[in-house]
Amino acid sequence: LMASGMIKALLKLVVLAGWLSDTSGTYTILNSMGDALFYFFPIAVGYSASRKFGIKEIYGITLGAVLSYPAISALSSQDVLYTVFQGTLFESNVYAEFLGIPVLLPGAGYAGSVIPIILIVFVAAKIYKALNTHLPAMIRSFFVPFLTLMITVPLAFVIIGPIAMFIQGLLSEAIQLIINLNAGIAGLVIGSLWSVLVMFGLHMPIIMMFNVNIATYGYDIINPLIFSGALASMGAVLGVIIRTKSVQEKNIAVPALFSTFFGVNEPALYGVLIPRKKIMFSCFLAAGIGSMIAGFCGAKLYAFGASGPLGLPCFINPNGIDMGFIGLCIGAVVSFILALAAALFIGDKKDENAIKLGEE
Repeated sequence: LMASGMIKALLKLVVLAGWLSDTSGTYTILNSMGDALFYFFPIAVGYSASRKFGIKEIYGITLGAVLSYPAISALSSQDVLYTVFQGTLFESNVYAEFLGIPVLLPGAGYAGSVIPIILIVFVAAKIYKALNTHLPAMIRSFFVPFLTLMITVPLAFVIIGPIAMFIQGLLSEAIQLIINLNAGIAGLVIGSLWSVLVMFGLHMPIIMMFNVNIATYGYDIINPLIFSGALASMGAVLGVIIRTKSVQEKNIAVPALFSTFFGVNEPALYGVLIPRKKIMFSCFLAAGIGSMIAGFCGAKLYAFGASGPLGLPCFINPNGIDMGFIGLCIGAVVSFILALAAALFIGDKKDENAIKLGEE
C-alpha cells in the first residue's frame, strides 16, 4: 500500500510539473503500478480475510478476483433492465439477473471495495467448514472447493453484495441528513469518520455525491468537510517522525508524509496511524475539528483538481476569496497543529498487537 501510494504521489508531482503527460504510455504503465492494488483491493482483502476466518487463502483470492473481474465491473455500465424498491431508500437499478434473480451492483462495480469481500469470505468459510465436516473424505478434494464457490458466488451477488450496498446507502443518507441540519456539526462528524469510511471502502457513494452537487449547483459542500483530514494526517505523521528514534520507522513515515501532501493518504493511514491507535484517533478528532470550522464558515468546492493541499485553489469562489475559503484554511491549520501536538505528546510507540518492522 505504501509503495503504491508513493507511486501515485510521484506521478501527480511529475504531471503537475509538466514533465509527463497523463495520456502517454509511460504514465499509463506507471499509473497501473500505483493503482493496481487499490483497484484489485478485494483480492488483497480476500487473502487477509481468509487467514482470519480459517480458510485457505486461495479461496479469498479467487472470490476477490470474481468481484474485480472486468466483465462484472462492466455490467453496471449496461442498460438498466428495471428498478427495484422504487420510491424507497433502497431503490436500485438492476443491470443483470442470475437465474431470474435480480443482481444489484454498485455504480462502479465492486473493484476497490472492502466490506463486501469480508462478508463474502466470512460466509465462504462457514460453507467450507461445513462441507469439509460432512462430506465423505474420498470426495472432499474436488467437491469442497467446487461447492464452496458454487454456493458462495451466487450468494455474493444476490444477497451479500446488496446488503453491503444498502449499508453504504444508509451512510450516504445519514450524512446528507446531518449536513441539512447543520454544516458545522456535519463537519465534525464527517471529518472525524471519513478515514474510517475509507478504511472499510464505504466512502465511494459519498464521493459520487461530490460530482452530482457540482453538476447541479455549481459547488459542493461535502468535500470541504474532509479537506482537513490530509492536514491532520500530515501533522500526526510529522509528530511520529520527530518523536521516533528508529531509522526504519522514519523510512516509513517520511515517504508517507510526502505521499499525503500529494493527496494519497493510504501510506500514512496503514503504515503510521493504524499501528498507533491513540495517535490515529487523535488525528481523526483533529480532522473533525478542522472540518467543523470549515463547515460553520460555509466552505465550498467549486471545481475538481489535485487532491490534498495542492487542491486548495479548487475551493476559491469564482467571485473571489470569501469567508468559506478562509475558514477552510483556518480549519486545515488547526487540524495540522492539533494532530501534531497530540502525536508529540503521545509518542511514537506502536500498539502491542501491531506488526513490527521485519515481521510479515
